[in-house]
Amino acid sequence: MEFIRRIVRDIYDGIEENRFGHACQIQDMAFVFPTKRAGLYLKKHIAEYLGPAHASWLPEIFSITEWVQSVSKRTFPDQLSLLLDLYRVMPRDESSIQKRFESFYPWGKMILSDFNDIDQNVLDPSIFREIRELSEIDDSDLTLQQNYSQLLKALDRLYHAFTEYLKTNNATYYGLAIRELISEFDQPEQANQRYSKWIKIIFSGFNFLTAGEERLLALLKEKGIAHFYWDIDHYFYSDPDNEAGSYFRSSPLIDDSAYWIDNALSTQAKQIDIVGTPGNTGQAKIAGNLLAQHLSRHEQASGIAEKTALILS
Repeated sequence: MEFIRRIVRDIYDGIEENRFGHACQIQDMAFVFPTKRAGLYLKKHIAEYLGPAHASWLPEIFSITEWVQSVSKRTFPDQLSLLLDLYRVMPRDESSIQKRFESFYPWGKMILSDFNDIDQNVLDPSIFREIRELSEIDDSDLTLQQNYSQLLKALDRLYHAFTEYLKTNNATYYGLAIRELISEFDQPEQANQRYSKWIKIIFSGFNFLTAGEERLLALLKEKGIAHFYWDIDHYFYSDPDNEAGSYFRSSPLIDDSAYWIDNALSTQAKQIDIVGTPGNTGQAKIAGNLLAQHLSRHEQASGIAEKTALILS
């Protein structure tokens, strides 16, 4: 049974068994996936499960980015608007950062990415100051060192000026929104109100979360709001030397009782054919021919195309 179809069955079983709370219905839930595409399949499998004679309200369905934007209640400007805001508050006394916007633009994109990474991983913004202090110890190239130190000094000031400017204008970006949502749990009443529209928030199909995302979801789990479905196999999870399972083994959200840790890779029969071919063009042609043969051979099978994955290097 496909992963999302299996989730739908378990959700409806849980509703019948009152596992999600008394009188909880699927429209009282929110479903959060890594991408929007999974939500389309959730709708399809809900309709299949209920059948044509049964009508029901659908739950709210989000990608993780859409869900954070939904609960944040702040505006999320596009990248160009953020770059203009960043340029607007940039310290003008630092020669390390270009003063003309067209020269600043490529720097600004990198700076925005760094700020987003720092916030998504809930790092202390003083990291710029700490790196600058460490860089001052190195005297290998005095000119380069001075420019680098000036840049880090500017970034330290710029981060605080930029985030304060966004808050004043009720705007944010993804990483900053994550940081703000986490800090809000210091005020339980405010945090409870933010998520009160749902009895359960179902997070499904994630194979990696940033430190900030993980912390936010852990706080929701502690409050009994979050419920998780994982697509994990013992082949990856139980082998400490298997890098593909390192996140699952280290995450505080996952233990041996998690929904679901299966044992399919080691128990289900597989057919593996290896075809040698030079060049990308040859690979594409052979992959296309193999796919066409597969679909033709199983054309009577229901939904064979959407049960087929083509994974490119």
